[in-house]
Amino acid sequence: MLPKKYRLVSKKDFARIAKKGKRSYGKLLTLVYMPSVEANTYRYGIVISKKVSKRAVVRNKIKRQISSYLAGRMHQNKLHAIDAMILVKSVPDSYNALIADLEYVLSSVLDD
Repeated sequence: MLPKKYRLVSKKDFARIAKKGKRSYGKLLTLVYMPSVEANTYRYGIVISKKVSKRAVVRNKIKRQISSYLAGRMHQNKLHAIDAMILVKSVPDSYNALIADLEYVLSSVLDD
């Protein structure tokens, strides 16, 4: 799990990003992001609807996999100062497919 300072937790932050953020689309994920309120800080929130999977076990596993990947990227200092919501659209076939799509949507942020 990401440390709390790297997570979006308030409803107000999620609403602000959903309303004003830029979007990057992948097959499995959508990334909604905007510049961070605080300098040199990146915060992420992961959103998975019950429409994706009725089973909490599946939704939580996907969240853990995404969090684990993001934590690794943070240690490599390969993330920009953004606030971002990661919206999961469907259950991935495999971990590799999930990570490939996550890298794809994150690459659009690195290009900006």
